Amino acid sequence: MTALTPTTAAKIAKVLPQLATDDDVAIVAAVAAMKRLLASGGHDIYDLTTALTAPLPTPRVIYREAPRPAHRYEESPVYGRWRHDLDPLASLKALVARCRMSSTRLSGWERGFLESVERQLKAGRDLSPKQKDVLFRIRDRLAERAA
Repeated sequence: MTALTPTTAAKIAKVLPQLATDDDVAIVAAVAAMKRLLASGGHDIYDLTTALTAPLPTPRVIYREAPRPAHRYEESPVYGRWRHDLDPLASLKALVARCRMSSTRLSGWERGFLESVERQLKAGRDLSPKQKDVLFRIRDRLAERAA
């Protein structure tokens, strides 16, 4: 038993649809034609059966160049460069930490707000636009007092 050649397989593929007819004479003629095609290539029905039932080869993907990860950097005037893909909340965490270092200049409400925001960021939750606005106002107030 040998594997079917591509040309023999293509010829057999043209004859196979003729087996779908209701005419018995056409079916016998199609089988006879397939046997002649197989014999001309040195094959038999068992080779055809083996070719039809053989598992398909799994495609192997070969990458010519390794895909490069896309690094997105954003410039921040306060914290320099930081990577979005590592921790998108990193700039907010750093801002909260800087504000908390100035705890002597914070009111009790501001200290409580910063603690609450810090817990929320550590849990991986983003801040609402209103919370961000309050945080930036605290930062601006601390920057004005420092200047």
